Amino acid sequence: MCLVCCLGALLALGCKAKPADPAAVEPAAQAAPLAEMGVVAVAVAPFTQVFSETELLFGEVPPGSETAPAASLHALDTNLRAAMRSPAPSDRVPVCMASVPVTGTRALDRWVQIGSCAGVRHLLVPQVAYWAERHGGPMGSDRPAGVVLDFFVVDVQEHSIVGHYRYAESQVPLSANLLTMDKFLARKGQFVLATDLGREGVQQAMKRMGL
Repeated sequence: MCLVCCLGALLALGCKAKPADPAAVEPAAQAAPLAEMGVVAVAVAPFTQVFSETELLFGEVPPGSETAPAASLHALDTNLRAAMRSPAPSDRVPVCMASVPVTGTRALDRWVQIGSCAGVRHLLVPQVAYWAERHGGPMGSDRPAGVVLDFFVVDVQEHSIVGHYRYAESQVPLSANLLTMDKFLARKGQFVLATDLGREGVQQAMKRMGL
């Protein structure tokens, strides 16, 4: 009886919000753990947000994204470094990013130039492809948060992409999809912020990629 009551309460909570727009695209094919390809340490670029396919290394940019605040990108950077097992020193990467033009160069060519400038063999390029902040509060939201994050590993020497993981998550009310019960309970039955979804995505990506 208690379980039924709890479930009913959760469903009632979920009914306060409309389902999120299906902004996140389906994840692309995921890479095997990079250690299997001899990649054991990578330099790390700071998170950047892309708004068109020309800025993305490959894949699609979902429409309708908001601009992620600088503080949120910084939080993602902090989460990424905390989640990695062995990040290589990358102090020169931001300096090199500033010296290589964003426009007029293919995305892969640009990141190869940045990695070459920084003197690294492998460069992890994390990008925000979609960002939608929660509208409303933790107990009721008329538009829950959603994010799409891409993680690319560029082999600077071979001028190629050797690893990729896409995390696409848009929170929905429990009433819209009971299969999200585990996630809903893990988030303490609340509608979380986009930065919270981003933290989950960083942790999942590093685990799946073996970094």
